[in-house]
Amino acid sequence: MKVSLKDKVVVITGAGGGIGSAICEGLAKEGAKIALCGGNNMEKLSLTADMIRKYGAEPYVLHGDLTDMDFLNTCIDNIAHHFGRIDILINNAGIAHSAPFEETKMEDFDRIMNINVKVPFVLCQKVLPYLRLSNHATIINIASVVAHKGYVNQAIYTASKHALHGFTKSL
Repeated sequence: MKVSLKDKVVVITGAGGGIGSAICEGLAKEGAKIALCGGNNMEKLSLTADMIRKYGAEPYVLHGDLTDMDFLNTCIDNIAHHFGRIDILINNAGIAHSAPFEETKMEDFDRIMNINVKVPFVLCQKVLPYLRLSNHATIINIASVVAHKGYVNQAIYTASKHALHGFTKSL
């Protein structure tokens, strides 16, 4: 059974990247209202916003640093205020890191864990009150095949995606 996405309010992180942009295109084709949240590259977000306008969507773009807690604390409220509700959260933003384990720095660990684990965790907490008011409440956390297996030289990335997968199962 196909669920209609027409007029559903969707929040997506990582909308400027390949997977995020493709998700936005699919959502726009289905008539969803799309909020592009975060992103350090305004040019990429603008390209995604322009692309989905071709399908009649009017994106709401909130450019900001996802690791900035002040931005995260206001992002969801701003989107809910703009659209009047939120139905779907897609935590798609993520970054990879490839290096031998013994050469991995704590700064790399913190950066990967912040984007891949902490940001989805915080956004899920922030969106939950709004989703409880929706008849179509959905959270999609984009992980990776490494959430189920590990790869050489990807200790942090693998750990972060395992954490996201475990958090999602618990949620």
